[in-house]
Amino acid sequence: MFKDYDWLLFDLDNTLLDFSQTSKRAFQELSEIFDFHKPDSYNTYHQINAKYWHYFEKHKINAHDLRYGRFKEFLETLGSKADYTAVAEKYLHLLIDYSEWIPGAEDILKELSQTHRLAIITNGLKEAQHGRLEKHSMKQYFEHIFISEELGVSKPHQDFFQQVHQTIEEPDKHKVLVIGDNPKSDILGGEKFNYHTCWFNYHQEKKHRNIKANFKLASWSGSKSDLIE
Repeated sequence: MFKDYDWLLFDLDNTLLDFSQTSKRAFQELSEIFDFHKPDSYNTYHQINAKYWHYFEKHKINAHDLRYGRFKEFLETLGSKADYTAVAEKYLHLLIDYSEWIPGAEDILKELSQTHRLAIITNGLKEAQHGRLEKHSMKQYFEHIFISEELGVSKPHQDFFQQVHQTIEEPDKHKVLVIGDNPKSDILGGEKFNYHTCWFNYHQEKKHRNIKANFKLASWSGSKSDLIE
């Protein structure tokens, strides 16, 4: 699958690191620290967070607004008196503390870094992304780390991929493979830029089964992988 590519561009969250479980565990501790235990509080935050990321990707807000605004609105919705800046800062630190590899991901990076050129392409806040990369000693595997907050633009915008392409010295686009879990930001974004794509369907979502991608994977463990070429 990887042999025909020179560059492998990996998404981070739910591709190499398990963000879904990390965020739930971080939020649970956050709710205990700041005492906002209410039914469905995580779902409430999740909906508000998704809205703010949508605004950020559409360039309607900046990273500062994303970092703090989502928690300001969330706490106001709950009627909590907690300091939203303190909550926001603690949450980023907890994301790092609770971060975990997806099974098999570290082994695949060790293997592929010996035969290919690798880079990270991730939408996220730089503090959390760099912190988790450093916690797991991941930077040794990658020649470049591309984070949306630092680039000033998010996937799937073509300017994100253009900045990446220029930095990796403009190789043949068909020699570049984007690997990620998000059907829109990773797969559609990469496809529009004429990169090849691999959808890492970590949660095995059936609703996106018909998504267009050159490859599809369900796991980094060979016995569980679902590869479609």
